[in-house]
Amino acid sequence: MAANTWAGQLTLVNGDTIKGEISSINETQVIWQSDMLGELRIAKTNVKNMKSSMALKLRGEREPCYWADLEDDLAQFACDDGSLTDIPFLAIEEIVRFEGYRDTLHQYAGKLTIVGSQATGNKQQQDWVIDTDVTMRHADFRHEVGLKYEQESVSLGPLLHEAEAQYSLDWFFKPQWFWFADLSALMDETKNIEQKATLGSGVGYQFWERQRSALSIELGAQYADEKFDASIVEQDTRQTGSWRISTNYRYQFPLSIALYHKNKFLQSLDNGQQWEIDSETGLRMPIGKSVSADIKYEYDYDNLPPEGTVKEDSMLRFGLGYAW
Repeated sequence: MAANTWAGQLTLVNGDTIKGEISSINETQVIWQSDMLGELRIAKTNVKNMKSSMALKLRGEREPCYWADLEDDLAQFACDDGSLTDIPFLAIEEIVRFEGYRDTLHQYAGKLTIVGSQATGNKQQQDWVIDTDVTMRHADFRHEVGLKYEQESVSLGPLLHEAEAQYSLDWFFKPQWFWFADLSALMDETKNIEQKATLGSGVGYQFWERQRSALSIELGAQYADEKFDASIVEQDTRQTGSWRISTNYRYQFPLSIALYHKNKFLQSLDNGQQWEIDSETGLRMPIGKSVSADIKYEYDYDNLPPEGTVKEDSMLRFGLGYAW
């Protein structure tokens, strides 16, 4: 394309200006197509402002948006639907040109964790856990799939099994606001649950989402249908409607050591005494070639648990993880 077709201008904090146009913006850089120098990758911290007429794709916006201004570290965009959107400039994860964005806005990541222990002699015990999570991003949609299987036995007791499958969908209707829907199915012999199905939906807010850290909160409702072991529990079924609030946080320290924490609080709509807390906190320390040593602490509290079970469960696990 001829040099004189570019109408934009990028101004650096030192006062220098570069003619050209926005190509994209990622977590740390502005990718700028210069008239004379070709593609430049400029750290966001070195950018004072930009002028651009390029149509851009913002997460959660269906119509093209255009760069308007950068003021007090807020990037301002004007969209074709008449809306004005402000986004913290350093928090922008990915913005690309509107033309052809469906072919570029996609991400894929996953993690597999294996934890195991077995003891013989005076103490007979075995415990094995396989846990995998996959996250897929495409344009305004985020998909998450989780699978977990566990078996354990203590002191020559029966082998108890736990299995769970989860799926969630997030649709970003604004750059930081999203609607979520999720469902899960599980069985857990340690809690006398033969089967349990849940369906939830609500609204979430993504405070920020970068490679090194992310924080989000969700508020919504959940329906659960449970069936218990009739030989142990007198009331072998339970249906519960609840409102819920959950948070999800992660942070990466130097040396790629990663901390994460996620929790969920459920309050029954029918019984003020029936509420639950589920939380998981973990630390991942890289070993090499996508392999990490994992420490995970799980804590669950059910204020009105099924018969034959206790209110509180906690577990500290050590294992190996593989990320891709």
